[in-house]
Amino acid sequence: MFRRNTWITLAVFLVLLVTAVWWTRSGQDRVGSADATPTQTALWEVAADQIVGIRVEYLTTGDTVYLERQEDGTWIVVQPEEGVITDDRVQRALDWLAAPRPRTTIPDPADLVAFGLAEPATRVTIRLQDGEDRVFEVGADAPTGTTQYIRLPGQATVLVVSKYGLEDVLGLLEDVLPTPTPTATTAPEESSQETAPAAGTPAPGATSVPSGTLEP
Repeated sequence: MFRRNTWITLAVFLVLLVTAVWWTRSGQDRVGSADATPTQTALWEVAADQIVGIRVEYLTTGDTVYLERQEDGTWIVVQPEEGVITDDRVQRALDWLAAPRPRTTIPDPADLVAFGLAEPATRVTIRLQDGEDRVFEVGADAPTGTTQYIRLPGQATVLVVSKYGLEDVLGLLEDVLPTPTPTATTAPEESSQETAPAAGTPAPGATSVPSGTLEP
C-alpha cells in the first residue's frame, strides 16, 4: 500500500510540474506578444495611379530618395539629384503602398524603444493627386524575422507588417541608377606637320636647274 501511494504522489507531482512549466512559458508568450491583435484592415486604400510621389527618408544615414510621376505616367528620380529608375521597379513599390495591410496591431505599448520607433530608422511618404500626403514610420524587425514594426506619426499604436513588399519600398535608393553620361564624339585631328617635298622636286617659287649645267 505504501509503495502504491508513493507512485500516485509522484505522478501527481509530475503533472503539477508539467502544468507549471507550461503556464510559465505561456505567460512569457503572452507578455512577448504585448497583447497583439490580429487585423486585416489596411492603413489606407488608394488606386496606384493616384500616387504621384514617393519619398523614403533614411533617417539614420541622412539619405533621401524622392520619385515623381510625370503626366505621361513615367517616373523620374528627383532626389538624389541625378538618377533613373525603371517603371517596373517603381510599380513593385506602388503595389504595396496602395494598400499597406498590417498583420497585427499592438494598441498601447509601454515603450516604443523596444520596437525601434522611439527614433525611427526610416520615414515613408506618398503624395496623392489631390496633394494629400500619407506617412508612416518604420522601426525594428520583429523577432520572427519576417515582419517589421511601423506606426503612423503621433499615434501610439504599433503595427506589424510583412517585410515582403515593404522591402520593395525601403530598397528604392539601392535601385536608383546613375544618369547615363552622353559619349562625346571626338573630331579627327588635322596634321600640324607640313609634308616635305619629295627629293628632286623644287620647292614652290624655286627655279629648276638642269643636271650638269652650271649657273652663270
